Amino acid sequence: MRSYVNIYIEDSYRALTTVVPAKYRIVRDSLERSILDGEYVSGEQMPGEHSIAARFGVSYMTARRAISDLVEADLLERRAGKGTFVRRRQRRRETVDTLHIITTAYDGAMVRDFLNEALRAADEQGWHANIVRLAGGQQDPAVRAIRGGGYALVMLDAAPETSALAEAMRATDGHAVAIQFNEPFPRIPCVRYDEKQTIDIAMEHLRAHGHRDIALVMQTPNIESGREQVIRWRSLLSADFGAYEIDDRLIDFHTPRFHCPTSQAYAAIRDFLTARRTPSTAMITLGDEIAAAAVRACADAGHPSPGSVSIINIGDAPNLRMMSPAVTVVDVDFAKQINAAIAILTGEMQPNDRNGVYVEPLLRERESVQPPTSRLAAQRDCVAAHNIS
Repeated sequence: MRSYVNIYIEDSYRALTTVVPAKYRIVRDSLERSILDGEYVSGEQMPGEHSIAARFGVSYMTARRAISDLVEADLLERRAGKGTFVRRRQRRRETVDTLHIITTAYDGAMVRDFLNEALRAADEQGWHANIVRLAGGQQDPAVRAIRGGGYALVMLDAAPETSALAEAMRATDGHAVAIQFNEPFPRIPCVRYDEKQTIDIAMEHLRAHGHRDIALVMQTPNIESGREQVIRWRSLLSADFGAYEIDDRLIDFHTPRFHCPTSQAYAAIRDFLTARRTPSTAMITLGDEIAAAAVRACADAGHPSPGSVSIINIGDAPNLRMMSPAVTVVDVDFAKQINAAIAILTGEMQPNDRNGVYVEPLLRERESVQPPTSRLAAQRDCVAAHNIS
């Protein structure tokens, strides 16, 4: 992959995963823990906002905002002319028959699959399901839900291991499980799969069907998972091609903010197919919208799938099952992941404290992969052999 892309990706990832909590949140979270831990008891008057500001070394307005948040959360109440008091009827703490299902507000296919499987599991256990959707790096609603008691399943793209959410999960004594894609966080039970292995499975499946010249299609910039997948693809392809030839088979494109990547993917894939004398016999696409664009671009460029170009996507979505041809995918096995997470929550399974519970990705074979035609395969093998020599 081009060096400037790697730098851009790494910078983007650091920006996404570096979270500095606002001062009022630090004050609020500290006071909330003190209230829930019984340091301030029901009906007790809280210190004045000037005293709180001095205690935490913040401004009066910062302390006042923290107190206002706790009032809105029904932990505190303001009494005119008297001050602020811990509510006599504190908010109801969830019992262990509640399952908090916490994920991003982004409504992608992976998030929907996670929610559906988590809701199924909650129903099977007879638990009440409380769905918490987080937008823009927000963590406060999830932290409050977890501290309120009950069980929790958490699936987020990125949450720094020193964040308030991670600390809240550690404090549950095993009642919160993370569904993660790569490296686990210390001291948080997790069920995970390695996104690099999705590339392993896709490459193995394509090679089993006779493909050697395999392109990768992705949009840039992307976060850590995409970068690791590119590195893995390059490593596996290096047995057949040199570095320059591998770069030539990476189809990367940029999607403007708030735009759908389908149009950019279509243009990039069609340019790739028409510019090369011997287009690749197979493509791995990173995203359902990219896979849909690949099917159409291949057809319009005169290399229809699967006859001329086989396509396999990383991740599943309903539109991929309905396409012609239906697209083969390597996907998260959420059914197994959620079942393992429930077993951890109920004490039936003890995760490895360092690595968590590993669940292998799932290959779903459909119509978009078949062996390359003899003429095309022979032509590409000849060109590949010439390039290597």
